[in-house]
Amino acid sequence: MGLLDPTPPRRTSSSAATPRSDLTGIQLLEAATTAHAHAEQEFDRSPETREDLEHAYLAAAHALGAESHPDRAVAWLGVATVRRYQKGRRADTLTAFDEALTADPDRIPVWDAYFDYITYAVSAAALLAIVERMPAPIRARNLSAVMAVAHGTDRWGTMSPDDQQQFRTALPGLLDALDDRPSLGALLSADAMHEYRHGSHPEAHRLMRGAIATGHPTPACVDRLTIDLVKLGEKAEAASILRDALTRPVPSDSTRNRMAKRLARCTTAAPQEPANVDEPGIDTPPPTASSRQLRPGENTTITCGTWRAQISWRSARAAHRGNLPSRRPGCPRTVRADGRHHRERDDVPDRPATGGWSRHLGKGLRGRPRRCPPLAPRCPRALLG
Repeated sequence: MGLLDPTPPRRTSSSAATPRSDLTGIQLLEAATTAHAHAEQEFDRSPETREDLEHAYLAAAHALGAESHPDRAVAWLGVATVRRYQKGRRADTLTAFDEALTADPDRIPVWDAYFDYITYAVSAAALLAIVERMPAPIRARNLSAVMAVAHGTDRWGTMSPDDQQQFRTALPGLLDALDDRPSLGALLSADAMHEYRHGSHPEAHRLMRGAIATGHPTPACVDRLTIDLVKLGEKAEAASILRDALTRPVPSDSTRNRMAKRLARCTTAAPQEPANVDEPGIDTPPPTASSRQLRPGENTTITCGTWRAQISWRSARAAHRGNLPSRRPGCPRTVRADGRHHRERDDVPDRPATGGWSRHLGKGLRGRPRRCPPLAPRCPRALLG
């Protein structure tokens, strides 16, 4: 073969996943899974590799089906995964998912992959059929994902608004017909909290009571409803709801403690107010005819007299310092009308400003204290004393 001759296409180890008749179903499944992982690691998604992987998974699925092994659902899941990203293979992919779900309806990875694939383009009727097919534990686990599809907030968001409204309207009736009380309670609780935040509070309270009637409300729903019932004075109903809710596990310790304290307040009788009896040692004079009680909003006559008003902090501080004795003997201070200090004796030299703000603002360029003139208009010492 010459150097310029075309070389045959490179085949990865996934091409070697040829089924052998002497291997068991588990061995065939392990070989197919190993070849699939190696192909993904090498980013080998050629048509030949996909075909080889599909044949390997099919051989494992048939062998496990003949053995009635529960892992045949894993083999059919591998077939669906290989077919999923091939153009024009949607019907074949759905057939593989159906085989996997039939083999093991409680297999969580199969339901997760199937739900992620089917909700790319799903109608209300198809989604209702999927919910009806789900086992009760799988339905309760995937209810949040189902409601995300119904609200258009899922990964794809391709469900039309009309189908969303139709599905949300029909889902509570379907869950009630299936007698799935946990899923119905979780659904009504989520709808009630959404309605409470974005809609009508009376309608939210109706949905909350419906969730509590199922026996499986969420702790957030119970917490919110009992808070409003206590505010409305319905303490007996709030105590009954809290007592029933505390018999079930509450994931959050803070929520459980808050509910327990609210239950204690609802069950404790309200303390009676003590009578307004005067103390024996205090003589209370009877009210005179000229006295009257003050009521909010009424005008009250104020007796004319002399009043003193504080204008600013500067004048108040100056007045306060003027009433204090002088710091240095022989150098008394007085307060002018404008609030500034001045000294009655000019022959006494001023002392350095080293206290309070003057310590930082009164220093010169060389760091030595600067003497403050007695009547400097903007000097910190004249302002602060």
